Amino acid sequence: MSTDKSTDGAPGLTYTPLPSDEIDAAFSIESSSYPSDEAATLSGLRYRQANASPYFRGAYKNSALIGFVCATRCAEFEEESMSTHDPEGSILAIHSVVVKEDCRRKGYATAMLKNYVDSVDDSDGIESLRLIAKQHLLAFYVSCGFRVNGLSPIIHGADRWFDLSLDLVDFKKPRFKIIDAFASEAGAGNPAAVVFGFDVEKVTEGWMQKVAAEFNLSETVFVHPEGADGARRLRFFTPTTEISLCGHATLSSAYVFLNGEGGDEGGRENLTFLTREDVELRTSRTENGMVKMNFPLNIADKIEEKELPKFEVLVEKGFGIDKGGVVCISGTKDGDGRWFNVLAEVTPEAFDALKIDISALTTSPIYTHGIIVCKVGSRVEGCDFTSRYFAPKIGIDEDPVTGSAHCTSAPYFAEKLDKPVVRGLQDSKRGGVMTCTVDFGAGRIDLKGDALCVSEGKINF
Repeated sequence: MSTDKSTDGAPGLTYTPLPSDEIDAAFSIESSSYPSDEAATLSGLRYRQANASPYFRGAYKNSALIGFVCATRCAEFEEESMSTHDPEGSILAIHSVVVKEDCRRKGYATAMLKNYVDSVDDSDGIESLRLIAKQHLLAFYVSCGFRVNGLSPIIHGADRWFDLSLDLVDFKKPRFKIIDAFASEAGAGNPAAVVFGFDVEKVTEGWMQKVAAEFNLSETVFVHPEGADGARRLRFFTPTTEISLCGHATLSSAYVFLNGEGGDEGGRENLTFLTREDVELRTSRTENGMVKMNFPLNIADKIEEKELPKFEVLVEKGFGIDKGGVVCISGTKDGDGRWFNVLAEVTPEAFDALKIDISALTTSPIYTHGIIVCKVGSRVEGCDFTSRYFAPKIGIDEDPVTGSAHCTSAPYFAEKLDKPVVRGLQDSKRGGVMTCTVDFGAGRIDLKGDALCVSEGKINF
């Protein structure tokens, strides 16, 4: 079991094995949490701390003990296991999950228990966690990953108890959720796979790429555990390669963790993510339940006259639009000075008559990532511009809805239309709308969108 201090879970909580000089404080919390015929004795807690210290884990807020989880190991889960400890036992029997009275119903117990389970090392011979609980607490334990097996034969106090278990090997498997981002109903917006609950010390880039290829969605995002700075690192993969940033996968990650679906206690209003390159992505929950992302702007530069002809050829071959249908061509560059994303504004008539040639877009050597083709106006009321985004060079023929592309298209139209808040329709087959607030002074943009979970599960390889 991990003995390092951890800050995962509820904001402001830290977790560490309980020192012997905190036993009296732990006993006070225990005594106020259980009836006298069910609470552990002071000598019982001292025994567990002395003999099973790694499994006696305290939760602290502002350096003060606010709760704890304690357990001992056993070979068989029976009444005698309440008062003994077998260091070689394959079962970790949890005896107490308690928090101080003024800390209850605030998400602390959930965060504490989830952190405890996450900290148990499945390579240490522990195969399962077991506990007994009363009926009114079953939903709580189920939400933390436990399964109800039925009434327990263990007699402990006057009331009947239920037997619960958690298969540690199965629990330690990485989890995923498929989120439809920038959508309010299933089958719309842009789907992303959000993968979490993996051991960052064990996973490799090859494994992440294999998982992304298996999902075969435009993006799969791998969400690392929360660091000491309160931020989670994100890694983005298409089915064929890793990319530096993905807007809809970030929104999907925020949706999962803001709603407590990724192992957190939920109820947070703000989350910060970091990309592989340490770019800060700020996310928050809006009053109407949408997710807001705050990203750096990626403003396009107009293509110089001497380079323009080859981009006009690209637009003509890739989209069937001649020079007469082109309004403006601009682009962003990567760290090596190569054209990264191309933005081509075309006339409404040309946009509505696009003839897509994926082969021409794929084989063109003049850009490295994707192409935004766009127009002023929209078929959707209230939208200021319409776009489509193609990135076959990284395995995405057409992306349904692309947050990162709007870091380029939104400031372009905000300047063109002289308005700081613009709404864009990405007019793919699935389609989606996002509201974009551009702050040129700060060099950042707010992107707002809905999301919903359409499936979830565990990864078995």
